[in-house]
Amino acid sequence: MIDVTFLKKSVTFSISKSSIFVVLEKIKKYSISIASKPNKMKPNIGISEKKLDAVTDLLAAVLADEVMLYMKTRKFHWNVSGESFMELHKLFENQYNQLEEAIDEIAERINKLGSKTIGTMDEFGKLATIKEHPGKYPTSKNMISELLEDHETVIVILREHVKHCAEKFNDAGSADFLTGLMETHETISWTLRRYLS
Repeated sequence: MIDVTFLKKSVTFSISKSSIFVVLEKIKKYSISIASKPNKMKPNIGISEKKLDAVTDLLAAVLADEVMLYMKTRKFHWNVSGESFMELHKLFENQYNQLEEAIDEIAERINKLGSKTIGTMDEFGKLATIKEHPGKYPTSKNMISELLEDHETVIVILREHVKHCAEKFNDAGSADFLTGLMETHETISWTLRRYLS
């Protein structure tokens, strides 16, 4: 009798001395095979690894824009002033909360598709289309205009990404996910536009 624990499972079985070497050799080859594989598990969901990588790269860029827009909205929430201070303070808070939720959902989508999620301001800055304006504190009206422009930029980008996910990458799930995100930005844009009319 021999007791073997492998991959956290204990198995007891009878084996001859000559067969034990064959079993040990197979275990060794299997262990080497596992160790040589990359440390990420790509899902087997009917989309090639190349296309999954392309989708997660696309999602990383979307994530970067969401983080930049979140930070800008937070900055404006903290620094808004004037007659409509409290109203805009609360409006921006509501909007950055929506963006925060979107950020988490995008990061999780990237993980679901088998990739690691970026997470540093340096990485976000390199991938983002939305740009920061350090040291600049616009008027409340200009804050609204700037946020509106950024949300509309994101909408245009997302619309293109939806098309690529559906047609080029055969990823209906990500296309649907990005459509929902685009609709959130459309609603935020509509709200901001009303303040400028």
